[in-house]
Amino acid sequence: MANDQGTPSAACGNRIQEENDMAFVNEYISEADIEKYGIKELDEKFGKGHYKPHWTLDRERDIYLRYLHNEREEHSNRLTFYFYWKGTPLVATFDLDGGGVRDGEQWRSFSLRRMEIPETIKQQKAEMIADLKEALTAERAGGVYSTATKFTATFDF
Repeated sequence: MANDQGTPSAACGNRIQEENDMAFVNEYISEADIEKYGIKELDEKFGKGHYKPHWTLDRERDIYLRYLHNEREEHSNRLTFYFYWKGTPLVATFDLDGGGVRDGEQWRSFSLRRMEIPETIKQQKAEMIADLKEALTAERAGGVYSTATKFTATFDF
C-alpha cells in the first residue's frame, strides 16, 4: 500500500513493496570493490561481459546481488543472480513473471528454481532468504537501469 505521497509501505507476507529506508542501493561497482570482491574473475567464470559492472549492495551487512543472465527461448523468463551473503557466495535461479510500465509502477513475481545452500549457513537460512528477498526488491527489475517509480515483488519461497 502507498501513503499519501505515493511512497510504498512496509512488507507483508510474501509480498514486499519497496521502502525508502532499505539499506540496499543500486550502484556501479567502484574499481576498489571490483578488486576486493573479484568481480572480473566472477564475470569471466559466469561468461558475463560488462563495461560498467553494477550491483545491489548493502555495504554495512556485506551483502550484494548481481544479475548474471537469463536463459533463452522458452525459458527466457528464467533469471540467474549471484548473491554474496556475508562472505558466502550463492547462485540463485528464478522463474519470474512481471509487468508494469516504463517510468511507472512495475512488479515481479519470483519463483525459486534452484539455489544450493552450503552447510556453513544452513542455520541462518531464514535470515539469508529474507535478505535475498530484500535485495531482489531493491534491485527493482534492473538495478541502476531500473525505470520503476514504484516496485512490488512477490515470492513463492
